[in-house]
Amino acid sequence: MFKKFFIGTLVGGIVYFLMGWVLYGLIMNDVNDMFPGDSKAQFFRVFPKFYETIVAKFVGALVLTWFIINSQYNRIRKTMWRCFLFGTFLNLSQGLIVYSITTMYSLVAILGDALVYGLASAFAGYAIIAFAGLIDRSYPET
Repeated sequence: MFKKFFIGTLVGGIVYFLMGWVLYGLIMNDVNDMFPGDSKAQFFRVFPKFYETIVAKFVGALVLTWFIINSQYNRIRKTMWRCFLFGTFLNLSQGLIVYSITTMYSLVAILGDALVYGLASAFAGYAIIAFAGLIDRSYPET
């Protein structure tokens, strides 16, 4: 079980990092500019700190792997849907806290961010169950 947990965390962290680079670095960057918050100050770094980003992605993958292993829903579509919901609601809870105490983002950007993180979680969940050998093949997918 530790081997599956380790492989799931490793693969999930890599997928989270790549999906974050594509979705946030290429797509959501323009969305955040279109829906700014009340503040006009510059809050983003010119060059992000990659060490902290990589650690955050692997911690997220560790939590997602633990969720998948303990949920015992290891069929592909159901697991991807649950990972999408898990990621969306987890990110939405954090985003709403940021929205309530800062003026950095608009509510539209927070909601969009939650959906994008949910999508990244669904793909990371698929990679975790595929590469860690967690797919239940005892009966066909319905």
